[in-house]
Amino acid sequence: MTIRLSSEADEDLAALYAWLDERNPSAAERQRAAIMDAFAALEANELGSEVTLSDDRRVRRWPVRTLVIYYIREGATVLVLRVYDARRSPIERR
Repeated sequence: MTIRLSSEADEDLAALYAWLDERNPSAAERQRAAIMDAFAALEANELGSEVTLSDDRRVRRWPVRTLVIYYIREGATVLVLRVYDARRSPIERR
């Protein structure tokens, strides 16, 4: 299984790490480790719950601290669509 990041997910992580690195580098390292652990779980075929995003895409979600990883599986690839701060306005349809 391979992890691939969409451009939005890549931007999400870059913004998150830049913000954390500036304020608390040790917290940034802990967050990086937690996200890498989550990616490893997804690569090991663990499944998060299925949800619908506000744009009607059916995806799976995997919580990591205050973040939610939204992803889909494409064959042997896990495509991470977003790494979203759950404290913000929801992007899931309710």
